[in-house]
Amino acid sequence: MTSARDLADRFHRRWLEANPFVASSYGIPGYDDLVPDDSEAGQQAWRAEVGQFLREAGGIPREQLTPADAVTLDCVTEAATQELASIDLAQAEYTVTAMHYSGPATFLALAARSVLLDEAAAQAYLTRLRRSGGWLDQVSDRLRAGASRGRLPVAPLVEQAIGWAGDLLTQPGLGPSLSPRPPAGWDGTAAWEQERQAMAEDVVKPALARWVATIS
Repeated sequence: MTSARDLADRFHRRWLEANPFVASSYGIPGYDDLVPDDSEAGQQAWRAEVGQFLREAGGIPREQLTPADAVTLDCVTEAATQELASIDLAQAEYTVTAMHYSGPATFLALAARSVLLDEAAAQAYLTRLRRSGGWLDQVSDRLRAGASRGRLPVAPLVEQAIGWAGDLLTQPGLGPSLSPRPPAGWDGTAAWEQERQAMAEDVVKPALARWVATIS
């Protein structure tokens, strides 16, 4: 494998690990148990890693590349540059919405659309639910950090988000997290369903309630 293609493959794998909700939305296997690290420290660590990818790209002698590898290198460079810009926007510090492109709505929309074809997928889903509480708390932490810096969300969107989340919190088990069906004919369904109910009630719902308290 050429140096440009190796760099592209490594960056793509790490990008998917850093953005596992996107990976799941695209149907790319291997990331369905993960949640992002949206803490400020986590994002800065990822920023440093992206910067290293950019430095590697800049160190590849372009005159030795085939036209195809030159295009690959340009794509990696542009993707990494855009990723740095996205991190620097720090949208997590001021974005609140009930729409499914940010915050808890992203996670719950993805949960509702999850298709669990086998036991591994079902277990990955439980792992993601278990980890979601910590991630939702990171989202709340970033909003508090943003507020301390004078970066505030749009008031009407906050009002909509509070209403949306309030409706969800009245649902047993937080409806969207209970939408996916276990694999057909699986003998572990009963135990899995019991654990899912516990995760929804004891992890996801309290974390969403804490998020509502943060934005209220």
